[in-house]
Amino acid sequence: MKKIALFCLLLSFCYLDATIKLGVDGIFEPENVALIKNKQIGIITNHTAVNGNLESTIDLFKTKSSLYGYTIKAFFGPEHGLTGVAHASAHISDSKDKDGVPIYSLHGTYRRPTANPFLSRRVGLSGKSL
Repeated sequence: MKKIALFCLLLSFCYLDATIKLGVDGIFEPENVALIKNKQIGIITNHTAVNGNLESTIDLFKTKSSLYGYTIKAFFGPEHGLTGVAHASAHISDSKDKDGVPIYSLHGTYRRPTANPFLSRRVGLSGKSL
């Protein structure tokens, strides 16, 4: 039994340096950034979304927009809203962030980004994934 425990312990050390790549890290890699370059984009996210360095997804997209030439046309906030302060299942009204970017609630009038007729004219929604 001790040999099995020692083997498992040694085996666990082999995976300590494993790297996890999050989706937001992948979008800014050279082979993927063309998907958003010079586009008008909408981002489904909330306050908990971070990259591998624990940087906010919202902040990353905002700071890199001039580098890659895309425009953030909207944020979509899921349950609890973009900032996480709303109660579960609460109706959340649409708003704007401090920079004036519209925040559309997915727990408000429209429950899907594609259901909002105003957005279909402003954001190029796509089914592509990385």
